[in-house]
Amino acid sequence: MPRGRRRRTRAPALALCATALTRSALALAPIGAPAAAFTTELHRRQLSTKEDHTISLTDYFNNQYVGSLEIGTPPQKLTVVFDTGSSDLWLPAKKCGAKCGKHDTFDGSKSSTYEQVMNPHGTPAAFEVDYGSGRVTGAQARDTVTVGGLKIEKVKFGEVDYEDEEIREFMMDGIAGMAFPGLAMVTQPTLLELLHEQHPEVPYLFSVYLSTNPDDKKSHLAFGSYDLSLVGKNASWHYTPLVRRGDEDTTLRYWLTKLKGVELEVGDAWCAKGCYSIVDSGTSGLGLPDDVYDDFVAAVTRGLNCKDVTCYYASEDDFPDLSFSLEPDNVFPLRARDYVSCSRWGECVVKVQKASGSPYWILGDVFTEAYYTLYDVENLRVGFACEGECEGGGWHGKGGYVDVDDPSVWAQLLVAFAALSVVGILAHSCYRYAKIRRRTKRFYAAQAAAAPPMPPAPASPKPNVGEGDIESVAL
Repeated sequence: MPRGRRRRTRAPALALCATALTRSALALAPIGAPAAAFTTELHRRQLSTKEDHTISLTDYFNNQYVGSLEIGTPPQKLTVVFDTGSSDLWLPAKKCGAKCGKHDTFDGSKSSTYEQVMNPHGTPAAFEVDYGSGRVTGAQARDTVTVGGLKIEKVKFGEVDYEDEEIREFMMDGIAGMAFPGLAMVTQPTLLELLHEQHPEVPYLFSVYLSTNPDDKKSHLAFGSYDLSLVGKNASWHYTPLVRRGDEDTTLRYWLTKLKGVELEVGDAWCAKGCYSIVDSGTSGLGLPDDVYDDFVAAVTRGLNCKDVTCYYASEDDFPDLSFSLEPDNVFPLRARDYVSCSRWGECVVKVQKASGSPYWILGDVFTEAYYTLYDVENLRVGFACEGECEGGGWHGKGGYVDVDDPSVWAQLLVAFAALSVVGILAHSCYRYAKIRRRTKRFYAAQAAAAPPMPPAPASPKPNVGEGDIESVAL
């Protein structure tokens, strides 16, 4: 979920921050093939058909990457965040009205394939999810959904009739979960499961390319294909396997990976004994466990004038580079330019946030902006693209989830010119005023010296005040 990690207090199966997921319970093991199967490989894959199942993503302030889907018959278009940190689809219903802000809404009465989901008692099945940013509530429904030109029938989703105030301000209309069945509260089977079941010709994977550079190739999500030439002609995938808790059943939840270490170039380090990270397109920055957050922020801002993650009179060069070590033997650097946004006026924002009680690290958009990402459902692994040695996001754009005031060079020159002009005008006016005042003083001084002395003024006679007269006295 954009603008912070999700908090689902009413959906225990979805709770990233569930207190039950303590470190002592996180005995995790790789899924599927042995580690050797996840070594770097050079691979480009396009669909055998000529169809393109790509969804363009619009970048809102490097904070939300929003795409479109269609729902109903005939289709109605709405915008969503394709969120790999959750598994449910929810969209605002027409009856939500002002309680969903200015979001576009879905009108089920205009869809011939719309079905309302009823509970065993014959009443509409309820839907409710709590996020860190607020709550959405409504009812469960079922309809046809189209993503990237792929029509998926009988998708269960949350039809929202209320959104908390902060969620009303989000740029997207709803959320499309892209994680695993273990997180799904309503959309069972998940969107990905239904897509694979109804379109087996489409490879069971999707890729996400995020770019914050308007001159770069457009951000997008592609079902069933990827294009490593976006990164470079010799680019390859560096895979890391998914892991699950050792005591859970075979149902997967997150895009969860083993994190072997996080290091700063200045020497600070975390996860020396191993920890875990979720690859999450619904989180804008890097999410840090609560017990790590303060130490991490202090380390990356050491010696700077900062208040929490906002620093003043600084530049990107003042911050250290990071590196993330993922199973089996991958090292992914994040350069300062990847996780820090600075204005030309010296205000910088470190793009990290608390993971809302979760013991996991969250590799959000900051990470996937730096590394083109492949979500391989078939082989239960995540791939990050590099050309040669991994070097962070310098190959395209610049990272960022906070749009720090960053005027263009021409705008700065214009402001500087205007400021200098005002200063020049004021200085010239002060000079002219002082010059005129000196001339005026000299003129009156010369006049006073040349004039004859003035005779003394005669004394005024004192008026007689008689009895009954009133004497006015000026106070």
